[in-house]
Amino acid sequence: MNPKIAEVLDKNKIQIEDLDDEEKATYDTWSEILSNEFTLEKLKDFCVAQKGRIEKQYTNLDNSRDKDFVLKATLSVYMAIIGIIEGDKAEKVALIQRIEELIK
Repeated sequence: MNPKIAEVLDKNKIQIEDLDDEEKATYDTWSEILSNEFTLEKLKDFCVAQKGRIEKQYTNLDNSRDKDFVLKATLSVYMAIIGIIEGDKAEKVALIQRIEELIK
């Protein structure tokens, strides 16, 4: 449980079991919002999903030249972000291997 939510419940002497359906839904929503942490992996997953969506649209033969241009530009941005994230991971792995070799 999020510490802030726990503090509100404790301050008001409320137990989760005592919440009605509407209050429980609010509690669940707040918990979900506060538990979502931004990570590079989540960003990468989002970018990969967007890339797939754009690639699907890009194969539509009825697209105008302007739409194809926008799709191509957007696709290149998502691919660059994915590349940066994956590059950082590869660089980190290489650095860790190098440090382990120095320790031996």
